[in-house]
Amino acid sequence: MRTKEDCVAILIVTWIMALIVCGVGHCESAYSETAVKTIAMESANQSDYGMYAVSSVIVNRSVDSNKTIKSVCLARKQFSCWNDKIWAKAWLDRFYTPEVRGRSVLALNKALQDPIRGINHYHSVKVKPYWAKGRKPSLIIGEHVFYKL
Repeated sequence: MRTKEDCVAILIVTWIMALIVCGVGHCESAYSETAVKTIAMESANQSDYGMYAVSSVIVNRSVDSNKTIKSVCLARKQFSCWNDKIWAKAWLDRFYTPEVRGRSVLALNKALQDPIRGINHYHSVKVKPYWAKGRKPSLIIGEHVFYKL
């Protein structure tokens, strides 16, 4: 069992890693509530590994584009959960429980420390977006197909 001191040390290391990943002054918060909500809405029905993969896409895009995690999540038509603000609010009001938020935070924490390399796009297995045509998936986890574009 972890001691209180161990937990504090882990939080400090996580915060330092977030600063390294995001760049000092570049990331509005390593635990951007927007990112946590995006992860929840996009993957709460997936396994913890599936949530980690979605988190990795967000972190990889942030690093690759030198943009904040929040701006990556809110970029136009990048994460379908934000395409309809009314739907997003309704989903959050109904399903954004402390447990779902906690799983999302853990997934983001893991991705900030060690993102799955080579993935920066994904889609549901139920759709085939134009950008995926002719592309070979890097991973398939649960109901999501992941790519490096």
